[in-house]
Amino acid sequence: MQEALRLSRQQCVYANILWQDMLAAYGDTESSDYWRQRAQRRAYQGAVVYHLLQAGHCLATAVLKQLADTRMLATANLSLPEILTLLQEQSFLSASAQTLKQALEDGHLAALQQAQVIFTEGATVAPAQASENAQIMTIDIVKSDSLDDPDLWPVGEWIRAQQSILDTVQAELEEC
Repeated sequence: MQEALRLSRQQCVYANILWQDMLAAYGDTESSDYWRQRAQRRAYQGAVVYHLLQAGHCLATAVLKQLADTRMLATANLSLPEILTLLQEQSFLSASAQTLKQALEDGHLAALQQAQVIFTEGATVAPAQASENAQIMTIDIVKSDSLDDPDLWPVGEWIRAQQSILDTVQAELEEC
């Protein structure tokens, strides 16, 4: 359980470092290159979302190892939606499990899962017009209705929410 919490904190730190790097390198909205750097920002955002989802998964593993009914299950291979289903089926949830369930249902982890889907679908490679001997490939960014513009994603808020839930769950698990 402590190993899963350590891994969760490590993934959260990675996400924060990537976010700070992105802001430092590509975050100046007054720059004349701001819109040309959109692909770089998207790549950073995708990596941040990935690390935050990994942090959430490690945190979920730690919480499930603490619950009596799920202690012996192989939870490392479960996806976050499967973990949510497992939490919904439990008759009793600890405070940390309830916090995790809330984050998965309609909190920042739900938004992160949606952002991951949008990022995965949005970064599709589509063939452009072919040159004489080679076919040129471009990245086609798909606009999403749910999280509108990835340039406006609340990534900093997601990082703070993940750190907050990690601190809360770790404090609750250490009390046990």
